[in-house]
Amino acid sequence: MGLEGLVTVEKIRAAINASLSGLSNSDATITITKNDGTTSTITINNVANATTATKLGSSTVGSGVKAIYLNAGTATASNSTVGNSNTPVYLNNGTFTACSSSIGSGWTVSNGTAGWARENTTGFTIQWWVGNTDATYRSITYPRSFSTLYYANVIASSNCETFVTGVSNTSISFCLCDGYNDDRWSGSQPCRLYACGLT
Repeated sequence: MGLEGLVTVEKIRAAINASLSGLSNSDATITITKNDGTTSTITINNVANATTATKLGSSTVGSGVKAIYLNAGTATASNSTVGNSNTPVYLNNGTFTACSSSIGSGWTVSNGTAGWARENTTGFTIQWWVGNTDATYRSITYPRSFSTLYYANVIASSNCETFVTGVSNTSISFCLCDGYNDDRWSGSQPCRLYACGLT
C-alpha cells in the first residue's frame, strides 16, 4: 500500500473515531453511542443466533434417559420409551423404533477346561472338554446336558485314531486305537471334546 493509501485509511479511522462517543457491553449485548446521542446495540451468541452445537449444549430439556434432538431449530426431548441398555433404537419415518435384536449380553459363558458358551435367546450352545482319559472304552460327560444334540466328536494326540461308539444328550463314548495297526489303547491319553446343540 502506498503513502496515499495509508493517508486514506487514517482519514477513515479518524472519521469513525470522531463519530463515536462511547462503547459498552452488558452480557451478550454491545451498545455503541454516537456523538449525536443516538445508540445502536448488537446482541451476539444468544440462543436465537447460536450454532447448533451451542443450542444443544445449553438446552435444559432431556435427561440421562431422554435423548434430545433439534426440531426446527429448537432443542426437544425425546418422549420415546422404547429400547433399553441391550436394545438400540433407530428412527423409522420419524418414529423412534426399537431394534428387533438385542446386543451386549446375548451369550453366557462358563470358562475352564470343561466349559460351554450359550446364546441366551435361541439356547444354541457350544461345549468343550480338555483332559486325559484312561480306559479301553472311554466316555466323557458334557459340561451341561443338551436338549438337542447337533454334533459331538473327540480327538486325541499321540497318533491315536478315535472311534466314536455312542453319543447322547449327556455324554459321548469312544475308543482310541493305534494309528499304525488299529490296536486299541487302554493307557492314559490326552483328549479334546467338541459338541454343539441346544440346551
